[in-house]
Amino acid sequence: MENAFRDHPDVLECGVIGVPDARWGEVGRAIIVLRPGTPVTETDLLEWLDGRIARYKIPKSVRFTSELPRSGAGKILRKQLRDRYAAGPLQRRRRALMTTVINGLDELKSLAAAGTDLGHTDWMEITEDRINRFADATDDHQWIHVDAERAAAGPFGTTIAHGYLTLSLVIPQLGGLISVTGVSMGINYGLNRVRFPSPVPVGSRIRLSGKLASAEDVGGGAVQVTMDLATEIEGGAKPACVAQALYRYYP
Repeated sequence: MENAFRDHPDVLECGVIGVPDARWGEVGRAIIVLRPGTPVTETDLLEWLDGRIARYKIPKSVRFTSELPRSGAGKILRKQLRDRYAAGPLQRRRRALMTTVINGLDELKSLAAAGTDLGHTDWMEITEDRINRFADATDDHQWIHVDAERAAAGPFGTTIAHGYLTLSLVIPQLGGLISVTGVSMGINYGLNRVRFPSPVPVGSRIRLSGKLASAEDVGGGAVQVTMDLATEIEGGAKPACVAQALYRYYP
């Protein structure tokens, strides 16, 4: 099975592990290292195997990574793969809260091409003090944000955070999702789009989730990365903010 994956022109390495499955007890999962800059998806690889090996041998899922853990003798450390990619619910939650550390621009482009999920941050409480300080900083003192008594009788039943406060909190939260090492600097290049589907009532807790959508060279050795980000509200049916953000990283 691993050899069949390696025959794909865009696959550098492959390790296959067993993961728990409610129906079958255990099913296969392939952990793949792609050639840098190749936009291959899970569906592409599973379709590639169809007809090359028996269908019952085809893994049920694929995960992408920048490298496989190996011993000094070069053997794949499958226990480490299982610990990372076949974890139970509590372990998955812990991993989701871990910052994705990316080593250099080539790895950044490879993970972006694979559409890597960055997980989510821990929760952050939105206090009235934070809302009031943002109102002072932006000179936006509309009553729905700062007048608790009037807001109690308003459409939201309480004061709510400014939409742009929610957006601005992407900045401190992003560091909990991703860290790019081996670069001289990273800059915020702007947004392709942003929406505020749901208000954030005072006292709510929010967190940021995201994925790498794409990466491209932009000259001077820099790489521009597009990230799909969502600010979630604890217990909320809709996100508070969805944005497609652009960042540039320099060698």
